Amino acid sequence: MNSRMGKATILLPFLAVVSLAEDVQKDFSQRLPQVEIKAQVTTVPLDGDVEVEVRLLNPSSDPLMLYSNMLQGVVFRASNSEGKFLYQKGSTHYHELCPPPPPRPYDFVRLAQGQFLGRSYLIAPAYLGIESPGYYSIVASYWLQVAGDDSDPHLSLMEQPVTSSPIRIKVIAKKR
Repeated sequence: MNSRMGKATILLPFLAVVSLAEDVQKDFSQRLPQVEIKAQVTTVPLDGDVEVEVRLLNPSSDPLMLYSNMLQGVVFRASNSEGKFLYQKGSTHYHELCPPPPPRPYDFVRLAQGQFLGRSYLIAPAYLGIESPGYYSIVASYWLQVAGDDSDPHLSLMEQPVTSSPIRIKVIAKKR
């Protein structure tokens, strides 16, 4: 893991208002979030960082239970202008996928329709496998699924992650 990425992910966690008032126990395993990724600044030097915001949104009218620590479960991928995904040197993503076991019941949040769980990340282009200036697309994928019900929520990895639409960035030469 790129050390910059590790330090930077501690930025700005935020959460929309979460309602925990429902006492009804429901199985959350069939509900998935919608993943959104945004960047305010889309031009970044090769030796700089791009700041992205990732939101896990509940598009359903039913409550959605999510693991609250977005340091795990979110994986970023970059592709070049031809659409080919880049190889991320030294990154296996295991640290991003597997939270320290076992999560406790208060590690989960319940989102009503339209609410989201979000976090900002600083990502170095090199972390994404970007080695030269040019135009690139970045997607965020979310791999964690909450199974069980309110009384016994637990995590599992999805076979196929939920992935955002891409954002486009321009990487320029290094700062002087």
